[in-house]
Amino acid sequence: MKIRQFISELKRRKVFRVASVYVVTAWLLIEIAATTFPMFEFPDWTPRFVVILSIIGFPIALSLAWAYEVKAETNPENKKEEEEKKIWVFRWQTPVIVIMIGIIGFLVWNSRQQRANSTNILPESVRSEKVAVAVFNNFTNDPNLDAFGSMASEWIASGLRELKIRTSSPEMMRKCKENVGILPNNPSGKVSLLELTNAQYVVTGSYYQKGDSLQITSRLESTETGDIIYEFPTFWGKKSQKEDLIIEIREKLKGFWDIKMRRKLSIINPPKYEAYQAFLECSVLDPDCFEKVLTLDSTFLLARTYLAYTSQLYEKDSLYRATSTYVKQQWSKCTEFEKNYFIYAESVKSGDYEAALNAINKNFQLDPNDLDLIHASAYAYLMVNQPLAAVNRYKTVFDKHEIYKDQISSNMYNGYYYALNRLGRQKEVIEFDEKLQESQHNQKEVIRALMLEKNLPELRNRIENIPQSRFLEYAFMFNAIFPSDSNNIFKELVRNNFTIYKDPAKTLDYLFWTTIRGLKNYKSKAFAHYVLSEWEQTEKILLGLRNMDWKTYSKGFKNNTGPKYLPYRHNVDWYMSVWIEGLLGCTYARQGRMNLAHAQIENLETFSQFYPKVVNRFHKGVISYWKARIYAILGEKDKSVSFLTKSMEEGRRIDWGSFVYDWDLAN
Repeated sequence: MKIRQFISELKRRKVFRVASVYVVTAWLLIEIAATTFPMFEFPDWTPRFVVILSIIGFPIALSLAWAYEVKAETNPENKKEEEEKKIWVFRWQTPVIVIMIGIIGFLVWNSRQQRANSTNILPESVRSEKVAVAVFNNFTNDPNLDAFGSMASEWIASGLRELKIRTSSPEMMRKCKENVGILPNNPSGKVSLLELTNAQYVVTGSYYQKGDSLQITSRLESTETGDIIYEFPTFWGKKSQKEDLIIEIREKLKGFWDIKMRRKLSIINPPKYEAYQAFLECSVLDPDCFEKVLTLDSTFLLARTYLAYTSQLYEKDSLYRATSTYVKQQWSKCTEFEKNYFIYAESVKSGDYEAALNAINKNFQLDPNDLDLIHASAYAYLMVNQPLAAVNRYKTVFDKHEIYKDQISSNMYNGYYYALNRLGRQKEVIEFDEKLQESQHNQKEVIRALMLEKNLPELRNRIENIPQSRFLEYAFMFNAIFPSDSNNIFKELVRNNFTIYKDPAKTLDYLFWTTIRGLKNYKSKAFAHYVLSEWEQTEKILLGLRNMDWKTYSKGFKNNTGPKYLPYRHNVDWYMSVWIEGLLGCTYARQGRMNLAHAQIENLETFSQFYPKVVNRFHKGVISYWKARIYAILGEKDKSVSFLTKSMEEGRRIDWGSFVYDWDLAN
């Protein structure tokens, strides 16, 4: 049959008309089902059932339209034949109508049975959770505030629906107001809220008036047992601000449910929803971010404990003391997880890294799938010189790299590679990194692994992809790993790009990272001369920096990435001066000027009395560390080891790796 003839036949048999009428009718039925079925508490699957039935019926209707002409022709000679067709059409329509009536009857009956026996036919393991939000009770004796209770119910329910949580309709809750608090199988035989709404939880609340203020209390309860699942904080506010009070409760409940869906209810006190979302975006090294989170919810205890850790890291003494005081005052409300993290922060601050490891490991046991915790606990192992334990902890993620690759941070890659290099397993670093389609991190530990493998050809191949900012760092690393008579392939790169090094420089790398990167300033021209073994130029620059007023110089410093303002600025004079005197001592030792080198050791000791009161783990034991480096260059190994030991006792555990990779400690 040709196409035109086929289309003509479809038109003659009214197939197109049947299809159009069917689609419109089916769409109308689907809309009615989607709109009205929830109102009558039909099961969730019933609207989907109508959609599926409509789809299945479509080809059947078209087939029947093709097989039998619905409209009779007007030819009198075919009248008998038409009557037979009408009778046949009636016969096939009748069972379909009967079936549809039967299906609707079944849905109504099943809905009633489900409400009557909800606790039996919907076990907790299979039913999807649903929340009813009761109309809040008005205990103000002010009938003008009656509508506020219904408004609270509607607003809170709408907030839950934003998280795709099923809720009972506000209309249903107004009708069921007297059933709130009635449990299944009660002695009086009354219908319970669970039986009426099929909601496993109910939010209840009451509001009171005192003067011009409203007090609102609320809680989340089980409709099966009546147990209190979560008690919301009591909210106070002016009557004119009553809408804001509802929003406070709504955000708290959304936060609770978000934590619940993430399976973290047992470890975190639920904050407001927007505060938790902001918290998830914070880096553990960004105190400003946690302070912003707390402006959204000042009661967010986990954010407080993170702020305690970050504020001590940035040596913000007043912020740390205020945060620490708040957490201790709320100690009884803290979860075990929150307490452990605060103990971790306090232990790192005091230099008790064994206690820090113990605390963070407890949290790892509570939440073993949190990647930030995996990294923190692995790093804690590194602080107590247990690189093998660190590798094993990291491997819980890296052995499933295909699963976690989009979640692994640059810091995790670097920590994992660093630990492998510490164990002499640099081949694993190189092989694993080669499997990555693109670099997810800076290449420092991969470059170190290639150096440890003495793979100079591959190092040369990678040079063109190494940023200028890394040349000096890798030149220093090369000096530490290769024999002194080796051709340092990075030194020429430093010389060819010498204009990028300055003294002084108002940059984060110069003023901040100097004190973090093992006291090596990779932006300093003096340090560049030092790595190139150009001692006279190094000495000249350092002597010129001795009288710098670093605090004034760094005033107004702003950074485009990372910390907005210079961390440690209140102690910048002390840190920069110690760096200058320490590097000058090493320079004298390199020149063989023993008297001047020993004088610098004594000079460094004078800084001890001005040691900052609060220092992070990077700054602990810094003076002893400089002394150890000078003694090592002078060949006085016993004294060097003695001061390295003292440095560690003072808390400079982070430099276990530096003891291995530091050029000044090479001998």
